[in-house]
Amino acid sequence: MKRLLSILIAIWIIPALAQAGGLIKVMNQSETYLTPTRVEISVEVNNQVAITVARQTFKNTTGDSVVMKYGFPMPLKAVVTGFAWDMNGKHFTAKIVGQPMDTTATNPGGYPDYTYLNYFGKSPFFFTFLDTLPPDSEFSVQLTYIELLSYYSGKMQYDYPLDLGNFAKQPLDSLALSVTIHSKRTLVDVSSESFTPQSLDVGDTLASLFYSANSFTPDKDLTFTYKVSQKELGVFLLSVKPDTSDGYFLMLAEPNPETSQEEILDKYFTFVIDKSGSMKWVKMQQAKDAASYCLKHLNEADHFNIISFSDSTSEFQQELIPATLNNINSALDFVNAIQPGGGTNIHSALLKALNQPMPDSTENIIIFLTDGVATVGITDSQQILDDVKAANTKNVRLFVFGVGADVERYLLTSLAEQNHGLAQYVMDQGDVRDRIAAFYNKIRNPLLQNISVDFNGGDVYEVYPVRIPDIFVGEQLVLLGRYKTPGPAAVTLSGRGVKDSLTFNYDVTFSSDSTKNLFIPKMWAKKKIDYLLALIDIVGENSNQGQEYKKEIIRLSILYGIVTKYTSFQQTQPGNPPGGTPGTEVSLGFSKNRSQPEQFQLLAGYPNPLILENGQSFTHVVFKISGAKSSYPVEIRIYDLTGRLILVLVQAAYQPGRYEAIWNGRDQWGRLVSSGVYLVKMKVGNQILSTKILVIR
Repeated sequence: MKRLLSILIAIWIIPALAQAGGLIKVMNQSETYLTPTRVEISVEVNNQVAITVARQTFKNTTGDSVVMKYGFPMPLKAVVTGFAWDMNGKHFTAKIVGQPMDTTATNPGGYPDYTYLNYFGKSPFFFTFLDTLPPDSEFSVQLTYIELLSYYSGKMQYDYPLDLGNFAKQPLDSLALSVTIHSKRTLVDVSSESFTPQSLDVGDTLASLFYSANSFTPDKDLTFTYKVSQKELGVFLLSVKPDTSDGYFLMLAEPNPETSQEEILDKYFTFVIDKSGSMKWVKMQQAKDAASYCLKHLNEADHFNIISFSDSTSEFQQELIPATLNNINSALDFVNAIQPGGGTNIHSALLKALNQPMPDSTENIIIFLTDGVATVGITDSQQILDDVKAANTKNVRLFVFGVGADVERYLLTSLAEQNHGLAQYVMDQGDVRDRIAAFYNKIRNPLLQNISVDFNGGDVYEVYPVRIPDIFVGEQLVLLGRYKTPGPAAVTLSGRGVKDSLTFNYDVTFSSDSTKNLFIPKMWAKKKIDYLLALIDIVGENSNQGQEYKKEIIRLSILYGIVTKYTSFQQTQPGNPPGGTPGTEVSLGFSKNRSQPEQFQLLAGYPNPLILENGQSFTHVVFKISGAKSSYPVEIRIYDLTGRLILVLVQAAYQPGRYEAIWNGRDQWGRLVSSGVYLVKMKVGNQILSTKILVIR
């Protein structure tokens, strides 16, 4: 191991305000909520793809039998892949159905509970239970979701939403976070600014992190970052081949981050700002702040202009000018002087921006910000699309930011799609400046444009995204696709650089293994669904074509077991409903009778730290076994940091399943152990797994 960090906390502080995890609304009662008493989070990161399993335990403290609705503030890029719960002595697994998620929650009298609904942000997950929970009873939920972590210059970041704010009434009894990171590229660092882990092991391609606390105050998210070597660049391909169907692959490609400024494409950059009457107050200030941020971060070789529009257009300059300090300062004065008023002439503004003289060899970019629909001049959407496309003779990338709920999504999405860009929609006007600033930071150093990717071998098809975006310094190109033939193949990545066309060749291998990288089919399905949703924005949901796209999204959602805007996890009937989505794994081509791979897990104990009080405390050591055999010999031993054996906790054969062993903080002679960090080692067959427990007396 490169580094082993073991920290003994000598002073234990008991906070007193908040709990953590998801949030339960008690139905038919006014603003009555249940918050978790225990939270266990297990995160497995496989080459940038994070799978989170969050187990949260609740207790009904209302004194009545209750019907409940569960909510969780999902990370924006994550997709829910599983939901299960234990209640009234039974285990339940939710089923995906072709119905949208129920996003309502009402107080008595039918009034929406906005206090509850607004907590979950832009990407909520909701689930309504059909069974009632008796008073003073506990029940647990298990939420599983998957996401591709954000990436920039070798750095990935993971966030688990943990702040319950004003909903917290008492401390969380215990919290445990266990993280495993697998990486093809060499790991160089794992760290967190939001918590101090009890243990952190970082190797070349494998890292583990463990954190736990009792009486925990969740006043911020749990966040950690990890970095990989920037000396190992090129193409990284992960793949899985089901037994009876075609394979799935995830490809990550990254240019050299040490690229000199001379190799970065110069930008001809135009910021087009809607200043119509509806943009007044906060929206206008946010737009100004965003434009000012972009201006202050231009490269020396860039050219730029600012165009504001309402009934007509106002230009900072008649043409794009060099990004000198004097020109930037003058442009900042122009932006600050913009005042809202009038209608919205989208046609005139975009044609004005596109008709500016600009070279063919530069990265030509328009960032277009509007909060409405065309109301002045040419207002027919198809005419606007046709004229903009005809005027775009310099390969301009048109990036659209629609602000608020009243934008014409069909027009804005089509403008972006037909002009090599992307459309983003910001519901909360307070996000405008931050969203555009974050986007600009990604595109400010363009490296390769007009990209094509060709595969020689593998019989590759259905690759997403369909239109491959430009590559920028520090960013990755992410492709997901299908393949027919396992074995070696060649990948050719081509594009235009600052001087001429560039071509890069890489050797890859499409796997024939059906037991590894099982997350890739879900990631591929999510990417295809995102593509179909964008097409619905263009053709309209209620059109014949839109309805066909919707049917395909529902089919993919149920087949691959991921929730979309048109599907949801539901309990189909009270009592003991059928579990899961029947036949999904078989229908994806994984053999129903194939030999199940042996997988063993030793999870973080809870509570952890174990606080020994009057000799009555204990902690749960959780382990999981899966495989084709009827049973496996399991041995779990506890050691101190000197390697001295403290106790043989488990020594028996176990069938595949999830188990908990209880340790009371005593050694093999029945004596309470001293304060410190203790190693828990599990041996199953030839495999040895380990975790740590902190003991405080």
